[in-house]
Amino acid sequence: RVWCLTMCGIFGVICSSSEPGDRQLVRDLAISLLHNSETRGKEACGVAIHDGEQIHVLKQGGSVSDFLANGKFHALLDQTLAGAKPGKPIAIVGHSRLATNGAQSNEDNNQPVITQGTVALHNGIVVNDRKLAAKYPSIRMTGELDSEVLAAVLRTELDATKDLVTAARKTFRALEGSASVAMLFDHLDTMLLATNTGSLFQVTSP
Repeated sequence: RVWCLTMCGIFGVICSSSEPGDRQLVRDLAISLLHNSETRGKEACGVAIHDGEQIHVLKQGGSVSDFLANGKFHALLDQTLAGAKPGKPIAIVGHSRLATNGAQSNEDNNQPVITQGTVALHNGIVVNDRKLAAKYPSIRMTGELDSEVLAAVLRTELDATKDLVTAARKTFRALEGSASVAMLFDHLDTMLLATNTGSLFQVTSP
């Protein structure tokens, strides 16, 4: 089975099948979704791939067209799909960036954001990100993004509560602004999809 998701600048494909035809479909869908996301932003682009055991991340400043021309992206996609073990689902999520804060020349300001064993993609603007960060002294920022604060707060709450739904609800209650997120975790075989804008769409194959 193959799932496609889109969330206003964020896109993804999840596949639970190890059949070669389904894996090829995943590859084709990921590239198509990536290509069509270019209208959402041209400052930076990136993807995260969870192969059921580890998370691989590739991102760069510049347009989606530049990213699609990067041989590293196609090599990562092919190697991950070919090397995935039977019975292990594959998740591919990506993001095209329209910069609202943080220069894309700093790789830490581009998405996917990596923090505290969490890989996050965020669309929206969290307006109280500095106040949120101040409430969590354990957070160590590497970039300038509100997205990094959101991801770090949610991971901190997850580590404290041991419950992903509870952590997500607490984080979204605390933030001011808009947020649609897709998040992967180094210790969970789970993807979190959450939004406070209603911008979440899913298509599932038979």
